[in-house]
Amino acid sequence: MRKILAFGLITCLILMASVSAVSVNSITVNTFKPGETGSIKIEVENVFDETVKNLVIDIDVANTPLNVVGSSSFGVNELKEDDDEVFAFGVRVSPTAKPGEYQIPYTISYMIGNVQSFRKSSIGVKITADTIVDYSANADVPVVGEKSKIDLNVLNKGLGDLRFVSVKIIPRGFTLLSEQQIHIGTVDSDDFEIASFEVLFTKQDASANALVEYRDSENKLIRENVDIPLTIYSREKALELGIIKKSNALVYVLAAAGLIVLWIVIRVIRKRGRLRKSQGG
Repeated sequence: MRKILAFGLITCLILMASVSAVSVNSITVNTFKPGETGSIKIEVENVFDETVKNLVIDIDVANTPLNVVGSSSFGVNELKEDDDEVFAFGVRVSPTAKPGEYQIPYTISYMIGNVQSFRKSSIGVKITADTIVDYSANADVPVVGEKSKIDLNVLNKGLGDLRFVSVKIIPRGFTLLSEQQIHIGTVDSDDFEIASFEVLFTKQDASANALVEYRDSENKLIRENVDIPLTIYSREKALELGIIKKSNALVYVLAAAGLIVLWIVIRVIRKRGRLRKSQGG
C-alpha cells in the first residue's frame, strides 16, 4: 500500500512539475503589411531540474491571412535544465489581407520521464496597411452666375477601410447654398464616396477647397486639406461652348406683348368702324 502511495505521489509531483517545466521567455513578432514576409520567434526555457525530451512547438495560421514559409513545426530532442531555445517561423502575409489584429494559436509539447505534457496559447499578430486617398472634383454647371453642384470624390486606394469620413467645404469663388459639412461615413478599400454641395458661382477662379477628416485602419485621426481648382466659364463663353443655352424668355415676352397690343388695336379699329356705321345710318 505504501509503495502504491509513494508511486502515486511521485507521479503527481512529475505531473505538477511538467505543467511549468517549459517557460516561454519571449515572443518576437514583426508588424506586417500585406504582401510582406517576416518571422515569429518563440524563446522557451527549461525551468525544471530535469532534462525535457522531445520538445516541439507547432503554430496554426488557419483562419488568418498568413501563410507559413517552410515548416509550421520545429523541435529539439532534448532541452537540459536552465537551457533555452529559440524557434523561428517564417510567415508571409497575403497581398489582399485586411489590416487588423489576428491570433495565431500555438502548442508546446514535451516529455519529462514518461509523462507527455502540452501547453497551448496564442500569439497576437498585427497587420497594417498604408493609407492612400485620392480626391477629384467637378461641377455640373461650371458657369459664373449659375446655380451648380460641386461633387467632391473621395477615393480609397489603400487596403484598409476609411471610417467616420466627413467633408467640410470652404467657399472659394462661389456662394454656398447647402450645408457646409457632410458626413460620408465609411469608404471601403478600392471604393469611393461623393460629397455634394449646392453652390452659386461668383468668380471664374473657383476651387473645391475642403477639410477632409477620417480615421484610418489603425483608428488614427487624419485631417487633410484638399484644394482642387475648377474650370469655371463666363456666361458668354458658356453660351459659345454650348454649356448653357441662350434664354428666349425675352423674345417670348416681347412677342406676347406685341400680340396683346395688336389685339387692342384691332378692337379699337373695329369699335370705331361700328361707331361710324351707326352714326352714318
